[in-house]
Amino acid sequence: MELTVTGRKFAITDWMKEYCDDKIGNAARGFDIDPLTIEVVLTQEKNPANPKPAKCEVTLRAGGHVIHVEENEEEIHA
Repeated sequence: MELTVTGRKFAITDWMKEYCDDKIGNAARGFDIDPLTIEVVLTQEKNPANPKPAKCEVTLRAGGHVIHVEENEEEIHA
């Protein structure tokens, strides 16, 4: 399993990488597919009019299939 965590418009800390590996990595370990690649993109918008400026996008590629999910929240740690 290969997990990549990147940030747009802010820097990713080691804590965020460990948190993503813990949460997403544990869920992905249930898949018995090789190769399995997971990309996590965290975005923090600076627009004060946006009620949910933090966004997390997860893209999972396995066996020729692609699963993409995204979620918006008030803060990036949510």
